[in-house]
Amino acid sequence: GMTAANLVQSSLNITTPFSRYALDFDGVDGKINLSSSDLGINCCISFWVNLDSGFNGVILGEPTAIYNYTLYCSENSAFNVANATTYKPFTGMSNVLGGGLASGSWNHIVINRTGDVVECFLNGISKGTQSGFGTSSNTLFNTIGGDPANTLYQIEGSISNISAFNTTLSAPNITTLYNQGKPSDLSS
Repeated sequence: GMTAANLVQSSLNITTPFSRYALDFDGVDGKINLSSSDLGINCCISFWVNLDSGFNGVILGEPTAIYNYTLYCSENSAFNVANATTYKPFTGMSNVLGGGLASGSWNHIVINRTGDVVECFLNGISKGTQSGFGTSSNTLFNTIGGDPANTLYQIEGSISNISAFNTTLSAPNITTLYNQGKPSDLSS
């Protein structure tokens, strides 16, 4: 399980009141269990990741989702987003296509869902949209760093500053949230 030893200093260039600490996952038994977060069909999830080379695993897990995850990624492969009825790869998040999710450095990811459509952002830049998520299955998650059933790989690396909104954010707010690692105030 996760202990204080899993709390490490991040190298993110951030401003107060945001924490410089990140959660360090070893890929074995370090997931964090939460009560289920139901964000509805219009929502946004934001987080920073710095994943180890060869990473392959669940960032956010959910037992009611297809394959027990909401967000899954692996190095040099697609970044997958799922709900109870479907999963979709975002190939623009892949190193294979260039400019994608790289290991050994901090990456900011935003998943922005508007009903049937999900748009993914990597470091403030849209990596495209996928439709087919439907409007009857909400976006849920109840674990960070692994899937609740331990059937898939748990993540190896660090995750920091996870935030979830039960509303869709506009592109300017996503840019504000990213802001080169210095997130601005979104309280309005």
